[in-house]
Amino acid sequence: MDFPLTHRCNIIRTWLLISILSGFQCLGQFMVTVNNVETATEGDLTTTISCTYSGFVETPVTIIITWEKTDVDTGQKEFLIQQFDGFPDSILRYSIEGQATLRIAGPISIEDRGRYTCKITIFGSTSSATQQAGVELVIKSPVQDLIMGVEGQIDLLEENDLVTMTEGLAITIICWAKQANPAADVTWYLGNQEINSGVGGFSVESYTETVDQPGDYRLNTVSKLTFSPNYNQHQNSALKCTAQNEVMTSERTMSVFPRILVPPSQHYIVGYDNSATVPVIENQVFTISCRAEDSYPLTQLIWYLNGQLIETGITTNNLPSSDGRVSVMSTWTYMANRAKGDDGATVQCEASGEPLMSSNTVFVKLEILYPPTDIQIAGDSGEFKAGELASGVLCSSSGGKPEARVSWWKGNQERVSGALNSNRLEVVMTAEDNGQPYTCMASNDANIGNPLKKNTAPLNVLFPPACVELSGNGAAVAGEQVTLTCSVCSSNPAAGIFWKKDNVVITGSTMETLKPTSYRNGENNGEMTEQKLVVTVTPAYNGDQIQCFGRNPVFDGTETASRKITIDVLFPPTYPEGCVTSLTGYREPLKDGDELTLLCTSCSSNPAATIKWYRDDQEVQGLTNHDTLTDGLFDGKVTTEEITMTMSRQHHGSRFHCSAVNRMVPGIPAPSQQIILQVEYKPLIINKEVNSKAAASNGEEAILKCQSDSNPAPQVYWFHGNQRVISDGVQYTVTLETEGSITTSFLRITSVQASRDYGTYNCTTNTTMGSDSFLINLQGKRIPDPVFDTQIVHTTDTTVTVSWQPGFDGGEEQLFHLKYRISDDGDGSVWMKSTSTVEPPLVLRELKPSTEYEIIVFSENSLGSAQSDPIVKQTLVSNLGTKSPQTDKRSSIGVPVGVAIAVLAALVVVIAIVVVICRNRKKKKAEKPSTVCANVEFDSRRNNPTQNDLSLSYFTRAPPEPPLRSVSVPPDSLPYNVQSTLPVQNHNIRHYPEEEIYSEVPPHHHDIPDDDEAPPCYRGNFTPPSENASAEFSQMLNGVVDRYPSRRHDHAATPSTSSNGHSPSSSSANEDNVFANVNQSNDSIHKESPYRTHSGIYV
Repeated sequence: MDFPLTHRCNIIRTWLLISILSGFQCLGQFMVTVNNVETATEGDLTTTISCTYSGFVETPVTIIITWEKTDVDTGQKEFLIQQFDGFPDSILRYSIEGQATLRIAGPISIEDRGRYTCKITIFGSTSSATQQAGVELVIKSPVQDLIMGVEGQIDLLEENDLVTMTEGLAITIICWAKQANPAADVTWYLGNQEINSGVGGFSVESYTETVDQPGDYRLNTVSKLTFSPNYNQHQNSALKCTAQNEVMTSERTMSVFPRILVPPSQHYIVGYDNSATVPVIENQVFTISCRAEDSYPLTQLIWYLNGQLIETGITTNNLPSSDGRVSVMSTWTYMANRAKGDDGATVQCEASGEPLMSSNTVFVKLEILYPPTDIQIAGDSGEFKAGELASGVLCSSSGGKPEARVSWWKGNQERVSGALNSNRLEVVMTAEDNGQPYTCMASNDANIGNPLKKNTAPLNVLFPPACVELSGNGAAVAGEQVTLTCSVCSSNPAAGIFWKKDNVVITGSTMETLKPTSYRNGENNGEMTEQKLVVTVTPAYNGDQIQCFGRNPVFDGTETASRKITIDVLFPPTYPEGCVTSLTGYREPLKDGDELTLLCTSCSSNPAATIKWYRDDQEVQGLTNHDTLTDGLFDGKVTTEEITMTMSRQHHGSRFHCSAVNRMVPGIPAPSQQIILQVEYKPLIINKEVNSKAAASNGEEAILKCQSDSNPAPQVYWFHGNQRVISDGVQYTVTLETEGSITTSFLRITSVQASRDYGTYNCTTNTTMGSDSFLINLQGKRIPDPVFDTQIVHTTDTTVTVSWQPGFDGGEEQLFHLKYRISDDGDGSVWMKSTSTVEPPLVLRELKPSTEYEIIVFSENSLGSAQSDPIVKQTLVSNLGTKSPQTDKRSSIGVPVGVAIAVLAALVVVIAIVVVICRNRKKKKAEKPSTVCANVEFDSRRNNPTQNDLSLSYFTRAPPEPPLRSVSVPPDSLPYNVQSTLPVQNHNIRHYPEEEIYSEVPPHHHDIPDDDEAPPCYRGNFTPPSENASAEFSQMLNGVVDRYPSRRHDHAATPSTSSNGHSPSSSSANEDNVFANVNQSNDSIHKESPYRTHSGIYV
């Protein structure tokens, strides 16, 4: 190494100074300190070797620091750097820092390894000193290279190489971790699983060796992995070697992939052992298959015939499995022939290829088969009996390899199993053999499926019938016929039929008719026989058993029997002839509260009769009874039924009888004689509620009524105060009227005087069974009592129907009307008044939908009026919604049920009327109906013209009934709906277009033809239309009223307009509303009006 000239001069000067000063005595203890060993890592960018000094007592004048390196192997020294008083600071890669620390610039290499000497010389003013110290620098190295190879192979492996190996043959993979200090640790992985020696069949051997290079002190690590490859476990799994020592922050890795060759698990000719003989049919194509199972990669298959390579007729199929291994099947197709020398030939299949270390061969030998050449039948096939053994027929064959198997067949069923070359037909004959041939077949392995065949002639087998079927219904009503059919199954020859009743042969009679026997083809080429027996049954036949039999004349003594049918004769409870149902147990006299037990006994009946009880010819249900059945004539049953009743006044005069009925023989009841109950009971006055009050003015006649129910008839006494009233025919007259058990007594007071006659009267009735009395208050005439039991019986969106029970009329005829108002309008709400009626109910109309009304019933006579307690009811929603009809808030639950029943009854009546009317409309003009009078009511709603409605009710004066009338209203003048005026009916609203109503003319055409079916009169109440009705309709209606001014009158329900424009008013002074009664034939009304019925009536 060359140094600069100045540096050389410094070195010379240093040695001169050392020589000059060598004689100076060093004062104190001067020393140099270093570490024994310093380490660095190969490749580091820099490293330092520490060196310090101490113990020089004087102040240094000059300091000289020198670093040298000695090779540990050769001892050769190398000068590195010398510094005089801090100069120079560095030479090449070396510099000094701190007191004397040496810094080596990188990269650090193994050449930097050695023993370093730090030498310090210090010159003071009076003394000098020199000391040195040595330190060894050790260089640590990571793995420089990682390589893999296969033991026994020269070529090394590359990263991700495929290493070919054979399954089951051990292999050793070597991994080298090159030039590391310290030596690297080597680890093996299969996939992500670390391999440990001795586990899973793996063996790992690792050791170190020195680097074969002078001066390179690094070490190589050698690791050998030995294992036996397994295809399923190791194929496609990475085999990884990793190496690392202490100076490495991460592993050095290298991976290869095992490619495992798998020899075939089996190599064979399919269906045959090695060297086996293969039978083949001459001149027929056959195939032989050879397989090599589960190899990797594919195994090659090659065919040889007698040592000659086969190149044609071969097909090969590769069958890969899910794990990558492959099975291969090679099929050879060939047609063998004895002429080609194929009989005994050797067929070889050779397996070869990469999975096999050497080829493998399997073989078979061919044996040629050929069918028989002839077949013959000898012997007799005459007549046989079923159940006998047939023999004497022989079948023989010749030729073929192997020898033929001879067998007898019937159809597709083998009857005599095969024997070599010949076989005799020995079979027990059955009915199924009749008319059938037998077939002889000769076959060997060369003609399976196509044997030689020869048939016998059809056999004649005699057989009896196997079954007899007896059909028919053995049940019938007495006097009717029972028809039984006997069907005998097939027989050869045909079988005969005979009948038995209760084991006695039937030969025929007027009651038992044997029909002619018939025949038809049956099974097994035989004949079936059939005969009918017709029996006219009487009760005496009940329970008899009838059976039929079939007999083949060839088989003497052999009969085949049918099942037995038991005759079931259904007869009413009127047997024996003249028998009548008896009713016993009645006795007289009976009194109220007595127990009466009646016993009804039927005559013999099949099935047993049912007892029904009747009171006044009406069947009585729900009686507590007890039935007893006993045996009767002709295997029938006698029914006895007992009932017990507690007598009361309601039983008096009732007619009781019982009747026995056989439900299976309808229409023939067996009634008993009637008994009329005579029950004595005490009097009961039955008009207490309705006649407890009476009224008459001075000078008028008063009639008091007392009505009693009793048996026997009562004595009637009248009392006024404490005095008995005596009938004198002048002032007092008492009369009696008797009807059945009802006795009515009238007390007439000829000229009433208030002071004498007003007051309480007592009517007393008396019999031996007891008495009853009744108080009647006679007073002057007065206003009526308020009504009671007020109910809402029907509700719609605009109507409410009210019903009630009238109170005492005060001695004058009374009328009833309603007052009503909207309940939530407060006390200022206007009360409105309805029409009057002599009896309930009343209908309030033109109400607001969904509105709550307060309603009061008024009863009035000429003296004044009385009112009921108010009731509150809400109308239903309008046509857009529907609610069920409701009753008032205090009505009973039973009212809706009654309404529903009434609606149903009304609908039935309407439907019946419509049907009759529709039929009558089809009659000729000559068949004109009688007078029809109808009540028609038009109600107009002022604010909603689309809700104008028409209510129509009608009746006939004399039959026949006329057709139902439909009023024609053009939709642009008066849309309407139809509602019943009955209080409990509710009809759904429908709007009818003009085209539907004008059935005889085009729409809007008012010139309607005459209809002679129109009734001669018409009655109606007409409410004039509102301003929303068409002008034509208003003009027409006003014209009708003007033409009949004598018919004008005020209507009881006078509508008016309230503040909201549509509610009726209680005032009757509205002169704009006119009501007309019209009684006019259709000829009197002009024909231009569109408002007419289909029958010609104009409105």
